[in-house]
Amino acid sequence: MGRDLHPHRWRCLVRSGRAEPAPNREKLRKSAAMRTGALSRTDSLPRTLDPLPDETLPGFLLRLSHRLELTPARVIARTMAGPGGIRHACRSSHELMVALPASVHDRFAAASRLGADEVDALTLGSLSARFPIPATRLPRHGSQTIRNAWWLFTNGTRYCPVCLAGDTSEAQRTHGGAWRRTWRLPIVFACLEHRVLLRHLCPGCHRPAHGNRADGERVPLVAGSRIPGLHPAQCRWIPIDRERRTITDCGARLDSTPPGPFLGEGSLALQRKLFHALESTGTLDSAGIRTESLRYLVDLRLLTHLVAASWPRARHLLPLTEYADALDAALIHADAPGPTGRRKAEWKPLDPAVGAGLLATADRILSSTDCADARRMIRDLLPPSASRARRSGWGEHFIESLNDCSPGLSRAVLPLMRRFSREPRRTTYRRAATLRTGFGPEHVPQWLSDEVFQRHFGQFDGISPYRLRRFAPVRLIQMAFGGSLGDAAHYLGIPTEISPSNVRLFHGASIIRSWSLQRDNPDEFDQAVAALAGELDGQPHIDYRRRRLAMQGWSIQPIDWAEIVTTYRCRSALLADRHRAVASAIVWAQVTSGNRRFAPPLLAFRAGRKLRDPERKVDLDGAIDHERLVPALDTLARNLIAHIDAVL
Repeated sequence: MGRDLHPHRWRCLVRSGRAEPAPNREKLRKSAAMRTGALSRTDSLPRTLDPLPDETLPGFLLRLSHRLELTPARVIARTMAGPGGIRHACRSSHELMVALPASVHDRFAAASRLGADEVDALTLGSLSARFPIPATRLPRHGSQTIRNAWWLFTNGTRYCPVCLAGDTSEAQRTHGGAWRRTWRLPIVFACLEHRVLLRHLCPGCHRPAHGNRADGERVPLVAGSRIPGLHPAQCRWIPIDRERRTITDCGARLDSTPPGPFLGEGSLALQRKLFHALESTGTLDSAGIRTESLRYLVDLRLLTHLVAASWPRARHLLPLTEYADALDAALIHADAPGPTGRRKAEWKPLDPAVGAGLLATADRILSSTDCADARRMIRDLLPPSASRARRSGWGEHFIESLNDCSPGLSRAVLPLMRRFSREPRRTTYRRAATLRTGFGPEHVPQWLSDEVFQRHFGQFDGISPYRLRRFAPVRLIQMAFGGSLGDAAHYLGIPTEISPSNVRLFHGASIIRSWSLQRDNPDEFDQAVAALAGELDGQPHIDYRRRRLAMQGWSIQPIDWAEIVTTYRCRSALLADRHRAVASAIVWAQVTSGNRRFAPPLLAFRAGRKLRDPERKVDLDGAIDHERLVPALDTLARNLIAHIDAVL
């Protein structure tokens, strides 16, 4: 039915026509004050209703207003407005659907003659122990801003036409069935009682049920709360005729829509599982590890967002192929990445077919037998590099939700996000340690012996053994004591200033990380490092740092080197400083268990020669007559070790 609009009200609705003169504001203020005084009484209503099972607050207000023959706005004003309550009944926020502030709660209970438990059961917050619903509070000035992080439907709802029609009781024949709370949850896409997919659009105007003109910016508690005479099951969408400057409500009956075809057993089984997770406080498997039902639902929320953001790459994981077309139509075009290349991490489609497809795909990942299997499926949906995966919209959202998700999903995803940091991102940043050890950083050798390396890292292929051998101690320091690669290199005595050696170290970390991500188990390298840490824990601890400090300015003196060359009848050419520096590096490496290329005698010799590349490749073993000098250099190294370790 059409109604002419007052010019001021038209301007508020359409937000146009600013050229029209504003009405007398003092008169409007007095009029509003009179209306507030008349509508803010907290006396009990003359008649009320018993809440239906699983009924939501907006649905109860619609049925109650229909019985009292008042608009929902007047009922809200009579039951919630007043000191400490809401200020404008027609602008009541959707946040009241989640939880009522204490003052509003008590006022509403008294006016509607309901018990406190009955009022709580009307809000979505009563499900917070079983469903990831964050706490909320009524914002100042009736703010109606949508919280995008909420996994709820606030700008519309799903519904079952048969359930909405009600049963044969007098109250439901007159005022209709319940608008259910669970229809506001994205995990509910089907009616198990009638074995059909829920609906979300009005058959008349094809707009979302209980939708509004807010477009996600301003969401009222009840759509069209000022419209009189509508049945609770009628559509409340208000299209505006901008030419005639009138508004007309749709008014189509949602409970007379023919139900859709019966669902297959796969869809019904998934819905039963989700209802069991919602209604149970027990445990179930998530990514191969038993966890609480609430954490499983958090996992489900995270993975539905990942599937939506990565579609159609996740199409091959969809177990219920009847929803593939709906997902293609909704995701490939409607939610294409924006200029930043990101899709919204918190994406919750109102269309039940789209929701069912996302939930089925996410549940398939979580139903994996172990973390490695789930990781393989998730890896295909993320960017190839760990840094890009972490910086993606979904990656940031996952890190924020890390404390709430299950151990299984955490173990599956974190290896795909973790990177070897080059330097701290800010002065207060420090990467957390992931190992508990009984040794200190000074007890980690800079270079692994042949036996140790083969025992822990000899099985790896597809990567340079030298690169692994060089990086493993650095990674061990980082895992055991936290910090960045620069911190770990400093602990190990590796030069930390900008140099070709450090550039190669950081570049090698990136190569190893990329290589790890391509393996069936991206954690395999870190697991080998952890095994190495366990071996070091079970051995006597050697202070390699003290040895490095003691050997910092040491080198074989020319006179001692000449005596060694003469004693072992080596070529006189070995008397050159280059060969003495190489021999000193060999001894230094034996004493400190360090990398010969970082030996101070060799670095000092190279710096003195002003070579363009201070780390150019030199055949350290072939630079001297190594076979003849082995006994002498070994004896010298043993004597130095005994002397250094004996000094307290």
